[in-house]
Amino acid sequence: MENLLHEYAQRIKDLEATNVALRDKLLEQEKLRKVYIDDLNTMKSTLGNLQDLLMKCRADILSQEMIMTADESKSEHGNSGHGATLQVVTLQAQLEVCKNDLIDQRAAHQELLIEKNRITSEMQMLLHKNHQLSMNQEQAR
Repeated sequence: MENLLHEYAQRIKDLEATNVALRDKLLEQEKLRKVYIDDLNTMKSTLGNLQDLLMKCRADILSQEMIMTADESKSEHGNSGHGATLQVVTLQAQLEVCKNDLIDQRAAHQELLIEKNRITSEMQMLLHKNHQLSMNQEQAR
């Protein structure tokens, strides 16, 4: 009987130690999760700024190419409708920038969702394991 009590007491101590270790690991995971989220947000804003700059550059290049094409066409056909052509070229460039920006935003959003889901599933797994150990500890008492 004494051995059985000693064995249960040792098992309880082992479960408590495991529970404490898992809680520490869970806290560490939570801290890492926060750091990852902060890093992702920083990367997202930096990426957004770089994408905006890239889109502006692309729009300028596209606009210049379209203006050059329109100028070449006008020199061949005369000089009518210069203001309207310039406006159409500008609007086409803006449309192209918006399309590319939307595609990039969708891709970035998808990447963030994947990372969020991975972290969430990892947290759920740790919580479940912690819960199981707590239940085992309660049963051992």
